[in-house]
Formats: sequence, structure tokens, C-alpha cells
Amino acid sequence: MISFQDPMQIIIDIFEDRHPKKNVIIQYVQGMKEKADAWGETFFPNDGGTPVVSIDVEIPVIGAIDVMAHELAHVAMGPNGEHGEAWEKESS
Repeated sequence: MISFQDPMQIIIDIFEDRHPKKNVIIQYVQGMKEKADAWGETFFPNDGGTPVVSIDVEIPVIGAIDVMAHELAHVAMGPNGEHGEAWEKESS
């Protein structure tokens, strides 16, 4: 029998529990670190559409969980949310 807990899914589940009405598209991309010097980013469409979280597939697994939590905190805070005390609380 195989028992597996996906840490990325756990972070996503926590986000969904905290923010059941927020929508987000999560995608895995390649080469972001080389092009944008970032392992992850959040894009908010100008038309107010669904935010898109991108995570570079080449990120070491140990860092992927933190990056996913970081980017979902951006979604939770919205396009005008800035890193600060409220954002830190959301990302933990």
C-alpha cells in the first residue's frame, strides 16, 4: 500500500479553506527562474479576471511549498496587497 501526502495540495487545501470564494489558476512553467529570476509569480489580469499563479517546475521541492504559499498569499491579498504584516500572516 502506498500512502502519499502531496505538500502542494495541502497548501492549496488550506488556501481553499480560508478563501472559499476566491478563484485562482495554478500553472507550472519552465524557465521562469532564468527569465524573471523568480521561482513563482502571481499575475492579476487588468480586467479583474481570475489571478494566475505560475510556479517554475525546476524549483527544488523543498522550496516549492514556500513559493506556493507565498503566491497564494498574493491572491488572498488581491492585486493591491503588499508585503507587510497582514501579508505575512496570510502566507504562514
